[in-house]
Amino acid sequence: MDAPSSDDVLKYEKYQYGPYRASWLEGFLEESLPENVTRYITNGAGVSIPNENMGYYFSGMRGKNWGIIETDDSSANVTADSLISVNMTVMRDEIWSNQTLPQNIPGRANAELVWIPVSESGVLVAIGGVVDPEVIYPAGLNDSQISQSESISPGFMTSLPIYDIAGQQWYLQNTSGTAPGQLTQFCSVVAPANDSSSFNVYIYGGYNGYDADDVPSDDVYILSIPSFHWIKAYSGSGTHGRRGHKCALVYPNQMLVIGGQYMDPTTCVEGGIIQVFNLNTLEFQDTYDPTVWSDYKVPNIVTKVIGGNINGSATTDAPSTWGDSSLSTLFGEKYTKTITTWYPYSTVNSSASASPTVTIVHNSGGLPKWVAPVLGVILGLIFVTTLVVLILIWRRRRHRHRQSDTSVTTPSGRRSRILSWIHGTSQHPPKDDTTVTSTDIGDETAGTPAVEVLDPIPEAGGGQIHELQGISSNTYLTYLYMLISSLLKALSPPIELPTMYNTSTSNVHQFNHRERAREVVSPVSRDSSEISIAQSPFFTARRGSSPHPPQGRHDSTVSAGSVLSSIDDETVSRDSSEIGPSSPPLPAGMSSRRPTHKRHKSSVSSNALSPLDEGQPPSPISSPSPEPSPQLQSQEPSRRPSNRRHQSSSAFILSPLDDTPEGYQDDVPRPGR
Repeated sequence: MDAPSSDDVLKYEKYQYGPYRASWLEGFLEESLPENVTRYITNGAGVSIPNENMGYYFSGMRGKNWGIIETDDSSANVTADSLISVNMTVMRDEIWSNQTLPQNIPGRANAELVWIPVSESGVLVAIGGVVDPEVIYPAGLNDSQISQSESISPGFMTSLPIYDIAGQQWYLQNTSGTAPGQLTQFCSVVAPANDSSSFNVYIYGGYNGYDADDVPSDDVYILSIPSFHWIKAYSGSGTHGRRGHKCALVYPNQMLVIGGQYMDPTTCVEGGIIQVFNLNTLEFQDTYDPTVWSDYKVPNIVTKVIGGNINGSATTDAPSTWGDSSLSTLFGEKYTKTITTWYPYSTVNSSASASPTVTIVHNSGGLPKWVAPVLGVILGLIFVTTLVVLILIWRRRRHRHRQSDTSVTTPSGRRSRILSWIHGTSQHPPKDDTTVTSTDIGDETAGTPAVEVLDPIPEAGGGQIHELQGISSNTYLTYLYMLISSLLKALSPPIELPTMYNTSTSNVHQFNHRERAREVVSPVSRDSSEISIAQSPFFTARRGSSPHPPQGRHDSTVSAGSVLSSIDDETVSRDSSEIGPSSPPLPAGMSSRRPTHKRHKSSVSSNALSPLDEGQPPSPISSPSPEPSPQLQSQEPSRRPSNRRHQSSSAFILSPLDDTPEGYQDDVPRPGR
């Protein structure tokens, strides 16, 4: 496993503070250290100061050139002369610094660092520790190292470094009383008197630091500050002691001892890994109850030395001699900031809150709590709305596509599209009844006129359209689309319409059967029966020439009699069996005989149609009109009258005479529309 980088640091966040963070979660975080700070340091003395949002790490051991420290290889054999600090005023924006200790402040390993709330920001006091700790060396210390440790290390209990946080200044102060002697890997807590006239530092456990076989201490000592006087508060047994443990002031009168070891890790500590020492009675408790506690009371053994009473009022507020005159001013100034407390605590089954009395500041720079849920609801509504709109658009397009496929594939749909193309209109014109009179092909006997109702074929898009009519913008877009479609269709070559002359035999019979079912035969006078060739929806130009769509109304008309007079009545009597057994029966009076190419019998000369071949309107041709056959007249259904604005009195299918195949006869009656 690779060693961690020298700038990696791990921290744990229990509570948030400063600007409110909606996404904050309790837990560990990894961050990076600045260039002048390294994690390759061990066995130092650390302290956390919540009131000042500061943390400090005093001295310790390091490797050569601040390199990697390996386990059990004596690599951390250099005493660090540094004080590393971190300013945590702004959450997750810590400021790290590394200060070099002055020459009069010796470095050490496994000391204790305590914070005393005096002056502006308090002071740090380093207590105990040793040089060359034996835990660093797997083989233990040599005689020279032991001798050096015995010479220097005891002084770490009698001459204490003091650091002024606000002034960033180091001092040394001598102590008085009965000092514990050379001691390392012990724990400490600070118990202030109620009036802050004294701050009593309790230390417990530890060993001499140079002999692995040294029996750990089970004694409790009190260093009273600012008198800097040592007092032995408790003498324990040789089997209950421990080293390498930590202590916490859980209540004003209780010190919680956690962890540690006796002489080696294989030997369990007596009484368990958690012990409770009562600071008022100076005895270890057999039980711990978070609901049972009291305020701190200065013990009698302490008041005997510093004066005052259990609530404070110490009369000795200074040592016999200050190490520096500035220390007198420093300790004489009261700390005015409110100290946050973390008690009382609740039991597991209690509903009381175990949180500290800390107020979380909701800075205006953070987002309000309601932003996240409101934003989530808005985004959700936008997503759902967009999804619904897309589904509706998709369904509407699919519906239109199906309608388009149906209108193209079905015969009625094809016919509607063809008629729309011829007249330049929409496939779905307005409901407008149109009446057209018709003269059927039959005998030359005059009869009475009848009315035929054709499918609505509105001109110019259907019914009358008024400009600025009360219609929606969608309707205007629809008419604009119809107009553009009509123009595009007019510019494209028209499709040749299916007739009995350009389809197969079976299709011819189906075409005749369908078209004759729609005819209305009515005898009309010879003089009034006319048709506009340019308006005939089934007119096609001669094969081989360019087809021309109708160019609007033309005044040239062809008399129906000129067409009917050329029909040979003898051809009507031919047996319909020549068509084939699968062909449908034709109406009475109609012959199934295929016409032969006898253009000379037609009363409508090709010269009358020649202008159409050149893209010009035809000239009017008149001839006597034959009278329709009564037999055919009786077979035609009546049609509804129409309000069609066309003035033509009859509508017929004019077959392309010049496009008749060789062998066909023009004297065969052709179905009209």
